[in-house]
Amino acid sequence: MRWIAPVGVGLMLSVQGCTPTCSTTCQHFYEADQCDAPPAGLAREDAIAQCTNVCQDALQQVGPAPDAADPRFNPAVISPPTKSPQITNEREAAAWMDCVWSFEDDVCPSRLGDQYCVRVF
Repeated sequence: MRWIAPVGVGLMLSVQGCTPTCSTTCQHFYEADQCDAPPAGLAREDAIAQCTNVCQDALQQVGPAPDAADPRFNPAVISPPTKSPQITNEREAAAWMDCVWSFEDDVCPSRLGDQYCVRVF
């Protein structure tokens, strides 16, 4: 039974390594070889950096979950266009990451380019 604890810890670490982060989600959103959403008047690297900062700042704030119909996080609805941060707390950040990762690779560029998930910078 001694092997159970190390295996359990290793499994927990490997599961955590697969969880999207602000950084991986922002890269997924903007990188040309991934979803390739066009940055609004910024260099791609700047868009990724600003996106990551906004998302990480939101993760530091406790707050309510967004309404299920909120267009900012609903992958079936176009979000209102904006250049200002649209996520303010940890649950909104999680909902945004879920939205970004909800698309199959073949439709991801067109969906995020059309703003089916809010831009967070």
